[in-house]
Amino acid sequence: LATSLNNLSNRLSDAGDNKGGLAAVQRSVEIREGLAKQNFAAYGPALGITLLNCYIIYERNIQTLLKVKEIYVLIVGSSHAPWVVIFPQLLREFSDQARADNDSKSALEIDEIIEEISKY
Repeated sequence: LATSLNNLSNRLSDAGDNKGGLAAVQRSVEIREGLAKQNFAAYGPALGITLLNCYIIYERNIQTLLKVKEIYVLIVGSSHAPWVVIFPQLLREFSDQARADNDSKSALEIDEIIEEISKY
Protein backbone atom coordinates (compact mmCIF):
# COMPACT_ATOMS: atom_id res chain seq x y z
CA LEU A 1 0.00 0.00 0.00
CA ALA A 2 2.81 2.42 0.89
CA THR A 3 4.46 1.85 -2.48
CA SER A 4 1.20 2.42 -4.31
CA LEU A 5 0.58 5.63 -2.37
CA ASN A 6 4.08 6.86 -3.15
CA ASN A 7 3.54 6.11 -6.85
CA LEU A 8 0.13 7.79 -6.73
CA SER A 9 1.75 10.82 -5.16
CA ASN A 10 4.21 11.08 -8.04
CA ARG A 11 1.43 10.77 -10.63
CA LEU A 12 -0.74 13.36 -8.90
CA SER A 13 2.20 15.75 -8.75
CA ASP A 14 2.86 15.21 -12.46
CA ALA A 15 -0.82 16.02 -13.12
CA GLY A 16 -0.59 19.23 -11.08
CA ASP A 17 -2.56 17.97 -8.06
CA ASN A 18 -0.02 18.86 -5.38
CA LYS A 19 -2.58 18.78 -2.57
CA GLY A 20 -3.64 15.24 -3.45
CA GLY A 21 -0.05 14.19 -4.02
CA LEU A 22 1.05 15.53 -0.66
CA ALA A 23 -1.76 13.68 1.13
CA ALA A 24 -0.79 10.43 -0.61
CA VAL A 25 2.93 10.73 0.18
CA GLN A 26 2.22 11.71 3.81
CA ARG A 27 0.12 8.57 4.23
CA SER A 28 2.88 6.52 2.62
CA VAL A 29 5.38 7.98 5.10
CA GLU A 30 3.06 7.13 8.02
CA ILE A 31 2.77 3.53 6.90
CA ARG A 32 6.49 3.18 6.26
CA GLU A 33 7.38 4.75 9.61
CA GLY A 34 5.28 2.11 11.34
CA LEU A 35 6.85 -0.68 9.31
CA ALA A 36 10.37 0.64 9.87
CA LYS A 37 9.80 0.71 13.62
CA GLN A 38 8.98 -3.00 13.46
CA ASN A 39 11.74 -3.99 11.02
CA PHE A 40 14.17 -1.26 10.04
CA ALA A 41 16.33 -3.54 7.92
CA ALA A 42 13.41 -4.34 5.65
CA TYR A 43 11.59 -0.99 5.58
CA GLY A 44 14.01 1.76 6.62
CA PRO A 45 15.54 2.37 3.18
CA ALA A 46 12.11 2.68 1.53
CA LEU A 47 11.08 5.15 4.23
CA GLY A 48 14.16 7.21 3.43
CA ILE A 49 13.36 7.26 -0.28
CA THR A 50 9.75 8.25 0.40
CA LEU A 51 10.88 11.08 2.67
CA LEU A 52 13.26 12.27 -0.04
CA ASN A 53 10.36 12.32 -2.51
CA CYS A 54 8.24 14.20 0.00
CA TYR A 55 11.02 16.73 0.53
CA ILE A 56 11.85 17.45 -3.08
CA ILE A 57 8.30 17.44 -4.48
CA TYR A 58 6.21 18.93 -1.68
CA GLU A 59 7.71 19.93 1.63
CA ARG A 60 11.13 21.46 1.35
CA ASN A 61 11.64 21.75 5.06
CA ILE A 62 14.74 20.91 7.00
CA GLN A 63 12.95 18.55 9.42
CA THR A 64 12.15 16.11 6.62
CA LEU A 65 15.74 16.29 5.42
CA LEU A 66 17.05 15.64 8.93
CA LYS A 67 14.88 12.52 9.13
CA VAL A 68 16.50 11.33 5.89
CA LYS A 69 19.92 11.89 7.46
CA GLU A 70 18.93 9.86 10.55
CA ILE A 71 17.79 7.00 8.34
CA TYR A 72 21.02 7.15 6.34
CA VAL A 73 23.09 6.88 9.53
CA LEU A 74 21.06 3.83 10.60
CA ILE A 75 21.49 2.27 7.16
CA VAL A 76 25.26 2.75 7.31
CA GLY A 77 25.24 1.10 10.72
CA SER A 78 23.28 -1.88 9.44
CA SER A 79 25.43 -2.55 6.35
CA HIS A 80 22.83 -1.93 3.64
CA ALA A 81 25.58 -1.37 1.07
CA PRO A 82 23.41 -0.49 -1.96
CA TRP A 83 21.48 2.12 0.01
CA VAL A 84 24.67 3.65 1.36
CA VAL A 85 25.56 4.51 -2.24
CA ILE A 86 22.06 5.39 -3.46
CA PHE A 87 21.15 7.97 -0.81
CA PRO A 88 24.03 10.38 -1.51
CA GLN A 89 23.42 10.05 -5.26
CA LEU A 90 19.74 10.88 -4.83
CA LEU A 91 20.57 13.79 -2.57
CA ARG A 92 22.94 15.20 -5.20
CA GLU A 93 20.22 14.84 -7.85
CA PHE A 94 17.73 16.60 -5.59
CA SER A 95 20.23 19.36 -4.89
CA ASP A 96 20.62 19.85 -8.64
CA GLN A 97 16.82 19.87 -9.03
CA ALA A 98 16.44 22.48 -6.30
CA ARG A 99 18.98 24.67 -8.10
CA ALA A 100 17.12 24.17 -11.38
CA ASP A 101 13.97 25.31 -9.55
CA ASN A 102 15.87 28.41 -8.33
CA ASP A 103 15.47 27.17 -4.76
CA SER A 104 18.92 27.93 -3.43
CA LYS A 105 17.81 27.55 0.21
CA SER A 106 16.81 23.91 -0.33
CA ALA A 107 19.91 23.24 -2.43
CA LEU A 108 22.11 24.52 0.40
CA GLU A 109 20.23 22.45 2.98
CA ILE A 110 20.69 19.33 0.88
CA ASP A 111 24.36 20.12 0.30
CA GLU A 112 24.86 20.42 4.06
CA ILE A 113 23.28 17.00 4.59
CA ILE A 114 25.45 15.52 1.83
CA GLU A 115 28.53 16.95 3.55
CA GLU A 116 27.43 15.56 6.93
CA ILE A 117 26.67 12.06 5.67
CA SER A 118 29.96 11.90 3.81
CA LYS A 119 31.57 11.55 7.25
CA TYR A 120 29.97 8.12 7.75
